[in-house]
Amino acid sequence: YTTVQDAGRAGHQALGVPEGGAMDEDARICGNWLVGNPADAAGLETYMGGLRFSVDGPLTLALTGTPADSLKVSDADGNKHEIAAGCSVHLSGGEEVYLPPMRHSNLAFIALSGAIGLPYVYGSLSTSLNAQLGGMEGRRLASQDRLNIKIPHRPPPARKLDRVETFFAPAEAVRVVLGPQDY
Repeated sequence: YTTVQDAGRAGHQALGVPEGGAMDEDARICGNWLVGNPADAAGLETYMGGLRFSVDGPLTLALTGTPADSLKVSDADGNKHEIAAGCSVHLSGGEEVYLPPMRHSNLAFIALSGAIGLPYVYGSLSTSLNAQLGGMEGRRLASQDRLNIKIPHRPPPARKLDRVETFFAPAEAVRVVLGPQDY
């Protein structure tokens, strides 16, 4: 269950257009910082893990939104390594990236350096499944889908988040504020 998500499409609700955007704004903003993108750039939001994709050319990516899950990367020669959450890594192309079923979160964000080459709908690339707009034809990503990414001329520097294991850890308590429909 993976979709393209960015900061969403604010300002169009009067037209019946949902705002949408990434569920975890902190993960999106942190991930984009890790790969050198603007904070509102689009990336991949995925639920539960199990995502697998290949990289055809140079790309920097980072996994955020989870305190301890990691990406598994295999290159063309069969060499394998892990990329911890909260760290950016530069791939040269030809690698396969796999996010196993997640154990520490239900939702994660994979930031990709550069701009995803999809059409903007009401100023956003975010996928809205209910409205069937944005992202990849308004639907979840599927096997055999290809995303074109306009990469920066220079790869961004490698970056790492401090205290990722506590920043994205589950909350101990949830605050509730009752509103007019509290019944």
